[in-house]
This record gives sequence, structure tokens and C-alpha cells, in this order.
Amino acid sequence: MLGKLLKYEIKSTGRILLPMYGATLLLALLTRLFLYVGSKNILPKLFFLPTAGVTLFYGLAMFALFVMVLVLIVQRFYKNLMGDEGYLMFTLPATPTHHIFAKLITGMMWTLASVLVVVLSLMAAFLDLPSVPSIFGGFTELLQDLGKVPAEYMAHGWLLLFEWIGLVLFGTAANILMIYASIAIGQLFNKHKLLASFGAYFGISAVFQLLNTLALIPLGMAINTTHITTWLDTFFETNPLGILHLMFGGCAGVCLVLCVLFFFTTDILLRKRLNLD
Repeated sequence: MLGKLLKYEIKSTGRILLPMYGATLLLALLTRLFLYVGSKNILPKLFFLPTAGVTLFYGLAMFALFVMVLVLIVQRFYKNLMGDEGYLMFTLPATPTHHIFAKLITGMMWTLASVLVVVLSLMAAFLDLPSVPSIFGGFTELLQDLGKVPAEYMAHGWLLLFEWIGLVLFGTAANILMIYASIAIGQLFNKHKLLASFGAYFGISAVFQLLNTLALIPLGMAINTTHITTWLDTFFETNPLGILHLMFGGCAGVCLVLCVLFFFTTDILLRKRLNLD
């Protein structure tokens, strides 16, 4: 059933986002064309305003792309499960867990795809064509240099890569699940559910900001102690990449904990306290 829900979600959201991806890439190519013509001093006065206009529309398209992804993440969960469509969706042979996973996977897919499209469009709009082969040449040289790196540092490199990937995936999932948890809390109210969902989101954000600040105070006091300072100095001397491991791995671990917390909060509320009135 999860596969069918995913297919439905991707089809429903793709019909909106895929044309926007195409428009963003097209505007990037137009921006590149107008910038090229302007750089060749071909009718520079006539091309200034069109170039500025196309570049402006391209920037707006990138902004609108991320806004639309966020709107779809909220709308698909709220309208599809908390609105009138919820009566139909919850009669399907699928558990709330299936619904959450289907929307989470789809939201993560489009979020990461949007980042990729924006990066590709920026490359198409502003990257000089002669520099493209040099990029691949530099990548080849990098691979050759990696073969000379000691095995110990290679292990650190692969571990940092996995930690960074984990941070990106868990961080994206945590942000989306936080939205879902806020909507699930908001639907507990009989009136103004959407407003209550926004209030829950900002409330959760404020709580975690406060906890983060409070956690830094004893942490900073502990680091200033002689024993901890000596241990950290020894650790970073023997593990020069330790600070990166702590940053990537620690943040990825925190995001994973938040994913679990927000997921089970949403799942329990949809199972035990669903309010479609």
C-alpha cells in the first residue's frame, strides 16, 4: 500500500513541480544567452533591460520553486489527511504510518530534487563552458591524489562523507516531520486548526531554541574545566578531523532523534486523537 500511496503523491505533486523545474532551467538558459550577447557588446543598450528582466525572473523562479515545495509539503498533509479528503484517505487499507512515510519520502525527494535543479540551473546560467572540462579534470586529479592519502585519513574521509549524507537526509526529514507534528497538534482543536498548527510550529521551534541555549550553558562551563579542556586538546591533537566528526556526526544524531520524536508524535496523534470535524 505504501507503494501506491507514493505513486499517488508523486503524480499529484509532480504535475506542479516538474513544469516549474523546466521553467527554471529555461530561464537559466535565457539568462546565459542574454549575458553572452551583452558581453559581446552586441546592441548593449537594447539588451540591458531584457537581460535584467530575464535575470530577475530567473531569481524569482528559484525562490518560487522552494516556496512551492514548502507549500505542497504543508498542503498535501493538511488538506489530504486533515481536511475533507481525510475521510476517504483513512478508509483506505493503509495505516497512519503509511500515510506519513508516503508524504515524508515525497517531500524529501522534491526538496532534494529542487536543490539539484537550482544548482544545475546556476551552472547553466553563470558557469563558463571552458571551465566545465577543467572541473572534470580537477575531479580526476583529486581521485588520483586520494590514492596517495594514508588509509587512516581515507577512513576519516569516507566517515565524514557518510556523516554529511546522514546530516542532509535526517535534517531534511526532521524539518518536514516537524511540520507534520505541528499540523497533527493543530488538528486537535475544533476551530482554527490551520492557525493552531502555525502556533504549534512556532511553539515547538521556540522550545527547541530554548533547550539548545540552555544546553550550551553547562556545556560551555564543562569545557572550561581543566580536565575536559586537557581531554579535548589531546583528542584533537590525535584526531585532527575530530571537530568535523563532532559537527557532522553530532548534528546528524540530533536530527535523527528529532525525526523519531516528531514521527511518533504525529503517528500517535493520527491513530489516537484524529479529529476531522
